[in-house]
Amino acid sequence: MPGFHLFSDEEIDAHAAKMTNDLAAALAAGTPREEALRQMGEAAADLLEDRASVLADHMQQRAPLAAARRQARAAQLTDRWGTALDAYYTVTIAASELGTRCAQRRDEVAAPADSVSNALVLLHARACQTSAEVHALLAAGFPGGAYARYRTLHEIAVTTAVIAEHGRTPEHADLADRYLSHTHIEHWQCAEHYQRSSSRLGWPPVSQETMRALRRERNRLTSRYGKAYLEPYGWAASLIKPKLTFARLEAKANMDVLRYLYATGSHLVHATAHGLALTIRPGQDAATAGDGAPAAGPVTVVVTAGPTTTGLAQPAEVSLNALLDVTCGLVMHGGHPESLDIHVNFLALHELRKRTIRLFDQAEALGPEPGRMNGPAC
Repeated sequence: MPGFHLFSDEEIDAHAAKMTNDLAAALAAGTPREEALRQMGEAAADLLEDRASVLADHMQQRAPLAAARRQARAAQLTDRWGTALDAYYTVTIAASELGTRCAQRRDEVAAPADSVSNALVLLHARACQTSAEVHALLAAGFPGGAYARYRTLHEIAVTTAVIAEHGRTPEHADLADRYLSHTHIEHWQCAEHYQRSSSRLGWPPVSQETMRALRRERNRLTSRYGKAYLEPYGWAASLIKPKLTFARLEAKANMDVLRYLYATGSHLVHATAHGLALTIRPGQDAATAGDGAPAAGPVTVVVTAGPTTTGLAQPAEVSLNALLDVTCGLVMHGGHPESLDIHVNFLALHELRKRTIRLFDQAEALGPEPGRMNGPAC
């Protein structure tokens, strides 16, 4: 342990006792009570400021020890998960390069880029970036954080699925346009939030000219698509029935079977009680006795407040699956002409995903490590 704590309770108690004695002495010498209390308060404030400064210096000096502990944990993660993590990163980079190849293929034959193609390219790029974030969190020992980023990957996969499947049908020909244009609604809403808070935060307000331009674009789009377009999933109003929720969009994409995984990620995003429970595990006194029976005595729990070396497999698997779903949408519906090399590369990527998941499963099978959290679970 780096040992950031510097002052003992006894030392603090000694200072408090001295101030109390000084107060008593001042009162005995005839100092008015209010004046004596004021002097004691000033002395206490000076002491706290001085001690806090000394402690801050002490903490800063201990930084190399904290760094050494972080590096030791990183080494533990690499020993156990290094091969799997490298494979995960390879899948992510290969998926990104395949997306680039799809765009190049479309340019080579001068194929027109419609709104569906543009939306799928942007969604795929976002998925690759998010997958890289998942990798960074897994490599740092934060499966809960990785699960939270999977939640975003799932949303991208669902959006990709509905645009890929319905975006070129006659009845939903404007779906991709509606999706891409919804950025103007979100931009206006963010600007409204900013305006309400800027003065209290000491930030300069958005100019009235900019706000008027944002409102004009909002009004133009709602005149075209209806008031429902103002809702978070208003761009899908022609595709799903009210309420316009992500759950309904998920069902439309036939991906509601993954709702449990998405809900788990949501708990790890939000400050829910269940999200807190996912960071708790039984303490050592909850271990079983030698005959397999529960150990006697009180049971404590351990709350994880840092990285872990277990629990990485499930968030890795679901994230890779979501990345491949998005990549498939781009490969199959991205608007580029049929290309044998693109399809062969996608099949290879699919095989690499399966091999990577096996590597994570093998590492997870080593079991929980004493003093570590055993990953998020329902």
